Parts: sequence; C-alpha cells; structure tokens
Amino acid sequence: MQAGKYRRIGFFVAILYWVIESWVHTIVFGEAFALIPTDPNEIYMRTVIALLVIGFGFYACHNTQRLLEKEQQRIQVFMQTSRATQHILNNFLNQMQLFRMVEQKNAPHNPELVGKLDAIVKEAADQVVALSQITDPTEENISRTIFPGH
Repeated sequence: MQAGKYRRIGFFVAILYWVIESWVHTIVFGEAFALIPTDPNEIYMRTVIALLVIGFGFYACHNTQRLLEKEQQRIQVFMQTSRATQHILNNFLNQMQLFRMVEQKNAPHNPELVGKLDAIVKEAADQVVALSQITDPTEENISRTIFPGH
C-alpha cells in the first residue's frame, strides 16, 4: 500500500466527518442543513476534529514510509549477507573439491567416504543457491529453504 494513501484517506474522512456532523445537526437540532455553521464554537470544534483526523493521516503516512524503508533496508542487509555467505561457502566448496581431487590422485581412496564427501558438498552448494534465490527474507521462508523437512 502506498504510504501517501493515508493522507488522502485522512482528508476524505475529515470531509466525511464534516458532512455527517452537518447532517446530524439538521436531524437532531432541527437546524437548516449548512456545511458552514454560523456558531463560532461549532466551527471551532469541527475544525479541530477535522485537523486531528488529517494530522493522523499525515502521521500514519510518515510512519508507514519509515516502516517501508526499514523493510527495504532489512531486505538489502539479508541480500548482502546472503551474497557474503555464498562467497564464503563457494570458496569452502571449491577447496573441498580440490581436496577430493588431490586425495584421488595421491592415495587409495575409500569410495564410500568419497561418495559421502560429494553428497555433503552438493547439499551445501544446493542450499547456498536456494538461500541466494529467496526474494522475501522472512524467518519462515529461510527455514523452509534450508530445512525443507522440518
């Protein structure tokens, strides 16, 4: 929702209040319908209430804008953290693959152990890719991506 929408809603509610208040005065007090009352006290009371409603619209707009900016910053921090994590893990995975190649060349290897190492490297790589593709970084989305069985 656009933050500026609250200002427009505040103005609309203030105008609606003013019209309803005029209508109530016509029904309850039997006065002729008038959008601008003749009693200065009535003008003062309506103006104060209308300004409070409009002010609340501006306040809501300002706070909504701040919340949207904080949310955008939170997403940027997550994305930067995800990129940094991906960089670190990619370096680690590359080193593990290098270790595996050196191990295969230099020593007799245990195929079961190599298979487990390959599975670990593949799982970590898949999780890094999945984490970097999250567009809505909520706790649930991150957990569901990294821990799909839980």
